[in-house]
Amino acid sequence: MDKKELQIIPINELQVMATAACKSGLFSMPSPEAALTLMLLCQAEGLHPIQALRQYHIIKGRPAMRADAMQAAFQAAGGNISWVERNDKKCSAEFSHSQGGKILVEWTIDMAAKAGLTNNPTWQKFPRAMLSARCVSEGVRAVYPAVVCGLYTPEEVQDFDEQPKPKTQPRGDVKNMPADKIPAAPKQNATVPAKTQTTTLADKLTGANKPADEFTPEDATVIIEPVPEVKAAERPQKSAAQMANELMALRELAIKVGCKNSVEIKELYEAIAGRALEAATSLSDAEREAVKARLLEIIAEKEDSGQNGY
Repeated sequence: MDKKELQIIPINELQVMATAACKSGLFSMPSPEAALTLMLLCQAEGLHPIQALRQYHIIKGRPAMRADAMQAAFQAAGGNISWVERNDKKCSAEFSHSQGGKILVEWTIDMAAKAGLTNNPTWQKFPRAMLSARCVSEGVRAVYPAVVCGLYTPEEVQDFDEQPKPKTQPRGDVKNMPADKIPAAPKQNATVPAKTQTTTLADKLTGANKPADEFTPEDATVIIEPVPEVKAAERPQKSAAQMANELMALRELAIKVGCKNSVEIKELYEAIAGRALEAATSLSDAEREAVKARLLEIIAEKEDSGQNGY
């Protein structure tokens, strides 16, 4: 069949073919995606996509064309190969093509050893095949490169040097390093020890200790406290809206007095009410009135004495 007459196979059918080829295990394809890519390459060259499984390998993640497939493609394109010598020590052949001329390519085991290739176990087991593959690849690429289009044989790809992994200088090995080259130690979040409060806010506000003049209540941050469950017998007589408004007013007064957060507000309320509270909502109607009156007294005392805030 002429290459130009080959029917183009749709991509969805190629995907099915690639998946089936990988599942069969008959061909060395690492993934359906790799098989599909090679099938598309063959179809672009006018070959049936299944030829990709016969002509190509994936070696070290790179597509490689088999040496016999490369030779067959070269000869099918009008090229000629004449082997001069072919043994475990030396392989040489004459390559010719009407568009590329003629060349003699020779590969010896000494040349392979000098290039550092013979350490590969495959070279030690099959030196003649490896030397032949090198001759074919070099000769075809030199005389008629349209056959290979930048591809290498699997034997060549196996000899490619692996990319070295970047070495990381451990921090412990810095004895002989310049000071400006020593890597910085990883930052760690420092833990600040909590300060122990020996005097409660209630003592500062209602006792003999008066707040300092430089305190500014505008910087205060109010933390809204959770609302505990109130039993029916303990519920205040006022509506929830009224109680919420009163608590908000008390909170504003407490901030004006000097409280910075809900904990300090609760301590102040407990000092005025004379009992422990779960939260501000635990205050009864009468206690809220008492707290409000006491806070207003403290604010009035500050204003009378000429203080403009804490």
